[in-house]
Amino acid sequence: MGRVGKGILAGFGTMVFCTAGLIVIGATVGESAGVDRETRNSMPYILGKLAEAGNEMKGQEVGPGVYVDAATIKDERELTYSYNVPAVRDGQYNPVAKRKATRLIQEEVCDDRKMRKAIDGGATINYTYRDANGTQMFTITITKRTCRLIG
Repeated sequence: MGRVGKGILAGFGTMVFCTAGLIVIGATVGESAGVDRETRNSMPYILGKLAEAGNEMKGQEVGPGVYVDAATIKDERELTYSYNVPAVRDGQYNPVAKRKATRLIQEEVCDDRKMRKAIDGGATINYTYRDANGTQMFTITITKRTCRLIG
C-alpha cells in the first residue's frame, strides 16, 4: 500500500478518535453555570458549545496525520468539523476505510445524548476532510434520517 493508502487508513482510526473526543466534550455541554435549562437544551446553544470545543482543538493532531482545522456553524442548524490530512495528495483516499469510518462516526454521533438532541431538533453535523492542497476529499453528513437508519 502506498503513502496515500496509509494516510487515509491512519486517518480512519483518527476520525473515530476525533469524534469520540468531541463527544466527550459534547457531554459537558449544558453544564455552564448561570445558564438556564431551556437555553442549555436549545440547538443553537448545543451547537455553539460543540463548535467552541472543536475550535479549541484547532491545529492539534488528533491521530496519525489528521489535524483539526475548524468547527463552524451555518444558519444555527448546521455544524461542520473540518480536518486536514496532509499525507493525502490530490484528494486520493481509500474508499473502504472511508465507508468504515463513516459508519463508526455515524454511530458515535447518533449515540451521544447532546448531539442526538440537536440532530433530532433538525441539526445537521458534518465531518469534512481535506487533503494537503486543501481540496475536499469527502464529507460525512449526519442528520435525523441518518440516526433513524442506523437504529
